[in-house]
Amino acid sequence: MKNNNFIIVGSSGGIGTQLVADLAKNNRLLLGYHNEKPNDRLPNTISAPVDARSFDSVASLIELGKSEFEKIDGIVSLPGSVILKPANLVTDDELNSIADSICTLDIFSRTDQSNDTNRRYFFEKLC
Repeated sequence: MKNNNFIIVGSSGGIGTQLVADLAKNNRLLLGYHNEKPNDRLPNTISAPVDARSFDSVASLIELGKSEFEKIDGIVSLPGSVILKPANLVTDDELNSIADSICTLDIFSRTDQSNDTNRRYFFEKLC
């Protein structure tokens, strides 16, 4: 893929870091991060904070993407949500935080008013 514009949420984790390194060579990227700012010293990248659990925060990131790029070709959602312990020890708050981060799929679809059938969305969720 070349000369495309992507928004990537969760770009500083293992999968996100490699994806950004690969895509930044020939594309423009808006990297959304929560706790750890990604390496935006790569060519063609800008970054902004985002809370993937918040509709308003994700919608703001998408609006930033629309203002920075004339079009958005794809959105990748990779916010971390792995709970490494037995299911019977997971608290309600931990489970709710995972469910909240899944809301990014709904946010992206509701804010996409382009009717562009070539738009690409990529979502990874490991719970």
